[in-house]
Amino acid sequence: MIAVKPWPARLLLIATSIAFALVIIEVGLRIAGFSNPYFYTFEDETGWMLRPNAAGWFRKEGGAYVRINSAGMRDREHTLAKPANTYRIAILGDSFAEALQVPSEQTFWHVLEDRLASCPALAGRKVEVLNFGVGNYGTAQELLAMRARALAYAPDLVILTFTPANDVRNNSRLLERDELRPYFVYSGDQLIPDLSFRDAPSFRQKRTRVSETLYAAINHSRLLQVLNAVKEASQTRRSAAQQAAQGHTAEFGAEDQTFVPPPDEVWTEAWRVTEGILAQMNREASAYGARFLVVSLTYGAQVNPDPRARAAYARCLGVPDLLYPGQRLEALGVRENFPVLDLAPRFQAEAERRGTSLHGFGKQLNLGHWNQTGHLLAGELIAQRVCGLLQSGNQ
Repeated sequence: MIAVKPWPARLLLIATSIAFALVIIEVGLRIAGFSNPYFYTFEDETGWMLRPNAAGWFRKEGGAYVRINSAGMRDREHTLAKPANTYRIAILGDSFAEALQVPSEQTFWHVLEDRLASCPALAGRKVEVLNFGVGNYGTAQELLAMRARALAYAPDLVILTFTPANDVRNNSRLLERDELRPYFVYSGDQLIPDLSFRDAPSFRQKRTRVSETLYAAINHSRLLQVLNAVKEASQTRRSAAQQAAQGHTAEFGAEDQTFVPPPDEVWTEAWRVTEGILAQMNREASAYGARFLVVSLTYGAQVNPDPRARAAYARCLGVPDLLYPGQRLEALGVRENFPVLDLAPRFQAEAERRGTSLHGFGKQLNLGHWNQTGHLLAGELIAQRVCGLLQSGNQ
């Protein structure tokens, strides 16, 4: 007769076996080099920011080992006080500035710092570029981040990177439909912050100790990171399906209507708010003694190396070309007296001349974020513009 172990002993054996299996899986994932950390934390100024000291591999698009510094920047460590004989540049932006897709030494802000070292107007001065970019930020959050974080580092120049594919939408509650981010709205002619996200139950839940403990656990466990990756992939598929069901022809996360004049009152107001935020950023940067430069970035369809593909997308939207966002920002810069660098025409010309895709990785070319070639070109073009501004002595 076979002896049957009592229930407590059987439960202990089962629990021990499960724990051993989980340890083996965890070790296997670490040996295989898998990681999918949660790079963000929630806070009351901008809604979210990069999680200080987070680190791990980002492989959802491109691939790079990412380190977040102790101040919550995808960058190396910087002292708060500006070192003597140093020209400091603060970069504000969204996922294009955050640039998780490529190693930090290949990002446009790293290239910018390197190229400006040879600018005659900065001879004898060290150049230090600080990256405050955070994924999914809109211009409203970039203004708030400038106030809360960037200006404390006493930059000589603030560069706002504007993503034409979605920044205007991000700044409109009606278009974005996201209750967990801040906005700015007009009250008469006064631009005021809408920080009601702080009171949203789902945001308050994310700020609890329990949630923070869970996020910390995810960042320490490869097994939990696998489960989180499955959850993120499912959310992305649902969001993409919803966008497709609404009749969007743009790639996921982008917005067709950005590339045409505002079709209705909602888009007219979204552009009005966006332009108001940019003008306010210029005034506040100037008040702190910093220059302000807007760099209008690019969207893959805008700078496809095949002119026929660009023309087909433009026909689909009913416009002669895909340059409306940058041209509108340039006109704003003239009115408000700040420089604007529109990268789209230059990227178009260079992509066509080389026959090279500047967005995308692997088989997903002309989609998503800049690849290494796109970052290199952007860094060189921005450096040329900044050096020219410094040499001319004009905004």
